[in-house]
Amino acid sequence: MAREIIGSMEKFLENFPEIEKDVEKKAALETYFRIGGIVSAVRERGTVRINYPDYLRLKKQLEDIERQIKFLEEKKKFWEKKKFDAKVYDIKNKALMFFSPTFWKHLQKYFTDSEYKRAAETVKLPVEMVSEPKYKAMIEMFVNNEEYRKQLVETVNESIVYKSDKRVAKYAHTLQKFRLDTAEQNLNNINKKIEHLKEAKKAIKVIMKWLKES
Repeated sequence: MAREIIGSMEKFLENFPEIEKDVEKKAALETYFRIGGIVSAVRERGTVRINYPDYLRLKKQLEDIERQIKFLEEKKKFWEKKKFDAKVYDIKNKALMFFSPTFWKHLQKYFTDSEYKRAAETVKLPVEMVSEPKYKAMIEMFVNNEEYRKQLVETVNESIVYKSDKRVAKYAHTLQKFRLDTAEQNLNNINKKIEHLKEAKKAIKVIMKWLKES
């Protein structure tokens, strides 16, 4: 009768090689050892029986895992919303701009005033963001104030800040890309953690079933 504390699949198979043929139990033990579990087992009448962990210990571990999964599922919802918001940012702004009088005034000037058109193209006026609080005032000033337009064009042409990229709203697009990338990265990490926890949950249920067989 072999009896000892075991913390690896290799050691378990060394003591109980017959488990190699039981695919379900072997897979459960491999996962259990991978998450830091330890077991004690004994062979009785040709059958391998688990002495430790007992049923209550496994039940507690299962409950802990279920709590972790629930917590991660809530975090997943949070980041899914962040990802959705980042993806529809441009779509939302383009839809809202049609309700702005400033947009229609810009359009009228763009097609009838060549000087205005050159200025708008020079600064790459982000008119689609006219409903965005951060850019609304700037866009309205550009459309309505000739002196402001000239100053902004001069700034864009001469400032080192705009040397490589003349978009006056370039940071908004960069920020949205960063938010989208961050959301996707967090979702990938969370999904991996949930997957591993579900594997652990499945393994513990198999071992609990094993205990009942003993």
